[in-house]
Amino acid sequence: MQTLDTMEKREVWADAIAYSELIKCCLAHRAVREGKRVHQHIFSNGYQPKTFLINTLLNMYVKFNLLEEAQILFDKMPERNVVSWTTMVSAYSYAKLNDRAMKFLIFMLRDGVMPNMYTFSSVLRACERLCDLKQVHSSILKVGLESDVFVRSALIDAYSKLGELLEALGVFREMVTGDAVVWNSIIAAYAQHSDGDEALELYKSMRRAGFPADQSTLTSVLRACTETLFDIIIFKMGSALVVTIGSSGAQDRVYDNH
Repeated sequence: MQTLDTMEKREVWADAIAYSELIKCCLAHRAVREGKRVHQHIFSNGYQPKTFLINTLLNMYVKFNLLEEAQILFDKMPERNVVSWTTMVSAYSYAKLNDRAMKFLIFMLRDGVMPNMYTFSSVLRACERLCDLKQVHSSILKVGLESDVFVRSALIDAYSKLGELLEALGVFREMVTGDAVVWNSIIAAYAQHSDGDEALELYKSMRRAGFPADQSTLTSVLRACTETLFDIIIFKMGSALVVTIGSSGAQDRVYDNH
């Protein structure tokens, strides 16, 4: 921070790249106070930074989990681009302030800024209601990002989180060209909902399609196998118990106790 001290003493202003490096340094050292000093220095003496630099400051406040400061800075921005909006959508989504994340997407669209794959991936995590998810899905279709791998994967995850497996499967089946990320998402969806048979069938289809299994795939498949095996063991134990009760002549005593 000696550089900042020198700049303040000599009343020297740097360019956007130099300020950006100072902000990165503050982030690396979790130096909140110094980060705020950089912010103050940037706007001192009537200097009006470009959107790129304000976005860097915005990201700094979000990374420091200072959402109120980030919101104040965002509100004062003379010009906001997709990075500005996406930073705030992602921040509120990550903080589980889902209603705010959803509202920001609406305001973004009203402001005429086109969301990108990162915007939608973030806001999909904030969808707690099916009606909200359907609305976001519709927006994705309107801007033509439904074929993006990460957006499709996030859509599958969002439908799965709400228990809408058929909708998730529908999104998966609309995939024109295969991708391991999307395969992993649909396999994980069925594994998480204890549908081991379908998860295993999807895994077999993935392998037949020529996609290699990574750690994420194997974790989901193992979970599916474990739950399926557990169900089989419980069924066999229950069947064996019935046979044992019947053969030991204890069946009548069991019914008598009830």
